[in-house]
Amino acid sequence: MLRDLLWNAFEKTGEIDKYIFYKEISEKDVVKNEIVTAAEEEVAISK
Repeated sequence: MLRDLLWNAFEKTGEIDKYIFYKEISEKDVVKNEIVTAAEEEVAISK
């Protein structure tokens, strides 16, 4: 939701700050997903 808002703001204004913030949020989301996946795999292995 925040990513969409930032992307739309970047498209409308062209301000690079909004794009950089968008990319930072996207990268953190990818890292979070990797951590969740690894944790799920550990739980599946331990069962």
